[in-house]
Amino acid sequence: MIYILITLLPLVVCLFWTLIICIDWHLQRSTAKLWLAVFSSAATLLYACHFIYFNHKYSALPASDTLYCIANLSVYPLFYLYIKQVTEPRWSLWWCVATLLPAFVCGTTIATLYLLMTPEEAYFFIHNQLYDTSYIGNSTLLKAQFILHKTIKGIFAIQVPLVLVFGYKKLKIFDEMVENRYADTEERNTRTLRATMMAMLIVSVTSFAVNIIGRSYFSHSTLTLGIVSVTFSSLLFMLLYAGHRQDFTMKQLMEDELITSEKTEEKNTVLNKTIEQLKEDIVRIMTEEKLYLKRDLLISDLLLRLGTNRDYVYKAINKGMGMSFAEYVNRLRVEHAKELMRKNPNAPTIDIYTHSGFTSQASFFRNFKLYTGTTPKTYLKHIEPT
Repeated sequence: MIYILITLLPLVVCLFWTLIICIDWHLQRSTAKLWLAVFSSAATLLYACHFIYFNHKYSALPASDTLYCIANLSVYPLFYLYIKQVTEPRWSLWWCVATLLPAFVCGTTIATLYLLMTPEEAYFFIHNQLYDTSYIGNSTLLKAQFILHKTIKGIFAIQVPLVLVFGYKKLKIFDEMVENRYADTEERNTRTLRATMMAMLIVSVTSFAVNIIGRSYFSHSTLTLGIVSVTFSSLLFMLLYAGHRQDFTMKQLMEDELITSEKTEEKNTVLNKTIEQLKEDIVRIMTEEKLYLKRDLLISDLLLRLGTNRDYVYKAINKGMGMSFAEYVNRLRVEHAKELMRKNPNAPTIDIYTHSGFTSQASFFRNFKLYTGTTPKTYLKHIEPT
């Protein structure tokens, strides 16, 4: 019973999140959610095949082994395609087909070899290769099937680092764009998804090791299989939860950019000012008018006041001040919050963060700790009321 639960756990986790994410997609009609649902479905299929394998359902193995190989070579490319949907405004159907082509070519070939095998050859391959990884056999079909399974492991080993490196890079660039356009980034950035990508690194290393060692190694030890199953299930839960929470994508960012352009086009009176002069104007407007207190402040609000374009402001803040728009605004908000706390240490937290421009208590706490190195509660203990 315990063995069955261990082999069932990752399947249940993936199936649960597949249903949740499908509901997300139905409600939002988001292309990114659709690809996340496809990724989660592939992971569900993968662990369904694992369940069949580890519970020795021999009659289903030719079909499940074929589906397993397809799913195994699809999950990481599908996750990368999901990241592309989050971080890019457009996508190419042909590029998606090319990304998934190795999985379907290998899967089709494996299925064909199983169909061409005699029942004796299929029995021999399943028991002597899939479970014991011992003698290859003299048959041409057996040798071809053995080589193809080894090739799939090699392709998988190449996919893992490529998806991690390029996927994380895309998310990081996307977050930099968000931080230079919005003061409140909590519901827009991919910080949770990126953090989970670090957990994904653990999954990937483990996946790579498991793939090289082979599933047969884990079929002989309930304890070892249990450790791997719980680890994979936990990290997959975190990953899919992060995807479920990630609603903001490049599509929304581009829509906001279009609105910003329309708002600032008529008032765009770009002057021949240096970065230093523009920086002084930004500081003056932000501090004198306390523009940073506006909740959900956008870069367009500042552009309208300056009468200049986005690129000039980016250079003034990024290069002139050495920080992003979000960091600049939230540093000012934190200083304002500190001033309110000094004047009235007994003020409710909700009053402090709402009057400082923060949209939530979580955002207030995170930024306060980030820019002061301490929590609001600890800070209050070391100040005297003025």
